[in-house]
Amino acid sequence: RSTGTTGTNSLSQGTGNIVSGVQSSAFGRTNSVTGSASSAIGTANSVSGNQAVAFGNTNVASGYASIAGGILSGATGTHSMAFGTGVNSFNYGQFCIGHYNVNSSLNPSTFVTAGDAFIIGGGSSSTSRANVFRVNYSGSVHATGTFNSYGADYAEFFEWLDGNVEDEDRIGCVVALDGDKIRKAN
Repeated sequence: RSTGTTGTNSLSQGTGNIVSGVQSSAFGRTNSVTGSASSAIGTANSVSGNQAVAFGNTNVASGYASIAGGILSGATGTHSMAFGTGVNSFNYGQFCIGHYNVNSSLNPSTFVTAGDAFIIGGGSSSTSRANVFRVNYSGSVHATGTFNSYGADYAEFFEWLDGNVEDEDRIGCVVALDGDKIRKAN
């Protein structure tokens, strides 16, 4: 029941797929693959980026070597990835997950050191978008909630100023650096 396979060395299996990209494939129904060496799996996905992949339902992978998965998600930026519900990755090399994230396009085809590298969306619909977590290319981390840490930090790599000769349990203590050793903070 495969139809619409016109790309050289391409493959389509299912119903209503259109595969015009060279060495491309579609599996499922009503997928469109125009990018070369690209694939779509599922229903109503659109892949126009070369070496790109879309899987799930109604996803768009238009960036070069991009991947979009889930439902209603889009990977527009070169080397970008979007996974979830209504998630969009617009920037070069960006990775977005969750649902209905907020994103702004700085440069979809060239790497820039501004903007977000990683986003977790937490919106409820396409008209009510939100982010719950994001990390930008300069390394700054932003979250809408409180950060909770239950593990060790790097203070354990330092020696105690007093040598901790009594083998006191000091986990969770606030410490200060005193030369190249640590001590309990005042």
